[in-house]
Amino acid sequence: MTGLGDKKVGLFKASYLSDKKQCHLFQIQVHPEFQDQKIGSYLINNLIHKANEQGKDVGLSALKSNPAFNLYKKLGLKIVKENQHEFELVLKAYQ
Repeated sequence: MTGLGDKKVGLFKASYLSDKKQCHLFQIQVHPEFQDQKIGSYLINNLIHKANEQGKDVGLSALKSNPAFNLYKKLGLKIVKENQHEFELVLKAYQ
């Protein structure tokens, strides 16, 4: 859970995948009342920063219908694979 003051505003799950040498974002949800306040961007940028400090890529999978897809692209993630229903996106660590 992630909070803003004493309010719970969302859920964020990420983990290091040693086989891919990347930090993988498994889930991010922001309560509708708190959407469009850049909370999701802040959380993902924080993950990107921490991953880069460790020389790790950041990856995630997203359904093609996911409204956050454009946010992921705006933050620099690139499509590396896709199927009928979802995209796999990765942001390479800064070299």
